[in-house]
Amino acid sequence: MPDVVFGEFADLIRSVGGDPLVAALPDVLRAQHTTGLALDLGAGTGIGTVTLADALPDSPVIAVERDPEMRTALMTRLAGRPDLRDRVTVLPGDVLADPEPGPWGLALAIHLVCQLAPEQRRQLLALLADRLAPDGVAVLDRHYGTADPKPVPETVSATVRQGDCEYQRVFAATAKPDRIHARNTYRVVRRGTVLAEHVVETTVYASDEATVLAEAAAAGLRHEFTGDRLVLLRPA
Repeated sequence: MPDVVFGEFADLIRSVGGDPLVAALPDVLRAQHTTGLALDLGAGTGIGTVTLADALPDSPVIAVERDPEMRTALMTRLAGRPDLRDRVTVLPGDVLADPEPGPWGLALAIHLVCQLAPEQRRQLLALLADRLAPDGVAVLDRHYGTADPKPVPETVSATVRQGDCEYQRVFAATAKPDRIHARNTYRVVRRGTVLAEHVVETTVYASDEATVLAEAAAAGLRHEFTGDRLVLLRPA
């Protein structure tokens, strides 16, 4: 499972123009009325983790994040929430390699499916079908991968100022029929001088919603859309 963003930049870039997906999460999570263990799979910097804990105040929460940069940001976020100290557990590791025992009341997977190769995606769906409680639910975003693999020339895809530094993300991609090879270059620029540069390369596979939902059904999950950004998966 590849890393797709350099942790120092994640929340700063997300803050530009707001994030409608993050804005939609609290109401969707509160509406589930699930009990028992809640998981944030691929928790990143912890925005979803805190939202999940606030939405389900009676549930223990486990956040799984393999990337140490992201996990550092997650722990820093939690340090500012002493009320969650006894209820939120952060685990290093891979979501698929060492999954938490079930049953799961709720599993949150935001920007995870789009990072997976097809066989990993099917493994995740099978895991959800196996671990979710009979009344459990998985909440996924509706971005599943690249719909149209094509090359992209080097393009500045995000620029954010913090003080007198500019934080840039430069995106480029080469393409094959079933995937793109993406290259994100993250730069810190001050007064025209590049102070730091980090390159993150990843493979993004072609996929679409119909394919993923058919795979979910084959794994034993039924789907339900909630708004235009999120989908719920429940045991069939």
